[in-house]
Amino acid sequence: VSVQKNDAIGYSINWCGIQHIIPNVNVIKIPYFTADTTLLFFCANILLCECRNHNSQEYLHLISNPIIEQIEKVAKKENIQLAQINGLGALNDFTTGVFDTVEKKFHPIHFDGAYEIVSLTGTVTRQDGEVYLHLHMAAGDKDGHVFGGHLSLAYVSATAEIQIQISDGVIDRKYDKKIGLNLFDFTI
Repeated sequence: VSVQKNDAIGYSINWCGIQHIIPNVNVIKIPYFTADTTLLFFCANILLCECRNHNSQEYLHLISNPIIEQIEKVAKKENIQLAQINGLGALNDFTTGVFDTVEKKFHPIHFDGAYEIVSLTGTVTRQDGEVYLHLHMAAGDKDGHVFGGHLSLAYVSATAEIQIQISDGVIDRKYDKKIGLNLFDFTI
């Protein structure tokens, strides 16, 4: 990774042989953590910072607005099998909802406008060998009203700081007909 400051264009970052241009922003180095913990940090609309205490390397990468797609991209790229997700930030468009266990149907509610993520939490697991995200989020509006549920869509407005804490092991998922959801499968 090489980072060069150019006052005319901002930052020029060469990551994995690909040149990225970032408009003038502040680049903040994030300290490393314990050797047995891997943390990936997003700063949506600016940089993705992967901090891993492995060969003392720090990686920077541009990301775009959709939170779910970006977490999935990182999970695939890093071959993450099992992880916990936490986050906060600002949104202008998101959809959460509730699963009705009687109807076996998801009831989504869409929100537009200025919102702050109060809490974003979830897991990265696998289903049939593919990345499976299960995310819940609560977000508040300017009047202090908070809305939340199972997250199915979220677009960052200003920034989002999302932590992916990777764990050893694998937990697969399997569809449960009785409940109507993809649940943890510990039979592997």
